[in-house]
Amino acid sequence: MPKPAKRARTDDAGASGHMLASAVLSSVTCPISQALVVDPVMAEDGAIYERDQITKWLSSNNRSPVTNAAMGARLVAAQNTRSLVESLLESESVDDDAAAAWHAASARKKITGALPGGIDAAKVHLDRAAALDSSTECDVLREALALRDQHKGVLTKAAAAGVTREVESILSGRTRSPMTAWRPDLKAGAIIRLIDDRDELKRLFGRPAPGSQKAINIGPWPDYFRPEGREGRVVGVSEKYRAYRVSGRGMNGREMKMIWPFDACILIVENNSGNPPDSSDDSDDSSSDDSDIIGGQRSFFDLSGTADSDDSSSDSDDSSG
Repeated sequence: MPKPAKRARTDDAGASGHMLASAVLSSVTCPISQALVVDPVMAEDGAIYERDQITKWLSSNNRSPVTNAAMGARLVAAQNTRSLVESLLESESVDDDAAAAWHAASARKKITGALPGGIDAAKVHLDRAAALDSSTECDVLREALALRDQHKGVLTKAAAAGVTREVESILSGRTRSPMTAWRPDLKAGAIIRLIDDRDELKRLFGRPAPGSQKAINIGPWPDYFRPEGREGRVVGVSEKYRAYRVSGRGMNGREMKMIWPFDACILIVENNSGNPPDSSDDSDDSSSDDSDIIGGQRSFFDLSGTADSDDSSSDSDDSSG
């Protein structure tokens, strides 16, 4: 005859195991979003939160969402908590909907760089999310990744055919027109490209840009000087010249700075995540650096001698650097 006491202990063990699993899941669930934490942090109240959620909360509150006690804004990354979530997922202790949502959120953060791992790691998460629960979000992201792989194949063929630049322009949408309006608010990090017409570039550099009283005027253009079609990253603006201070690579491959009139530029990528560009304009944009000389000739990005003699102070941000 079975012993009731032993059966009771077995039942108790099952109940205890269920309570333990519930407690563990609760510890890795953000109190604000009620979802498994993807990028977990510990706040000053000792609780674990999703980073985005608690950051938003603390921007307008100084009390704990859990205890309502006064709390500072210091957050500490809790990587071990993310590892615990992964273990729970592997043990199938999480229902499919919650697991799929966690994988989808992880993929998005890896794609944007908020979490390490990059695109390849994101693809693994998306595949797992899709296997658990189909969603429009995952379908679109997986489709984008498939297009990315197709682009790689096309670029490989383009390199073999000698049309890489043309194909890149098509795939990236870089077949745009020159800027028609001065954008002093253009964010640092934006990518711009000089127009491809060499003669027109000479004209644009040699006269004041619309709204400016001074021309950049970089002097004679020898044959080796080939600025047309070059790209650079905006690091600041020059109100004086209605131009952008740009960081890019010279013909010697070195990182250098230059200044381009706005209407000679094509806006390629507008990076809204950067800081506003430095708009200080107390220089003549013309300082010289002998290290920019290559074989007795100035490199493409050296713009020394561009200012008028009555405005001769120098600022390396507005020069060839």
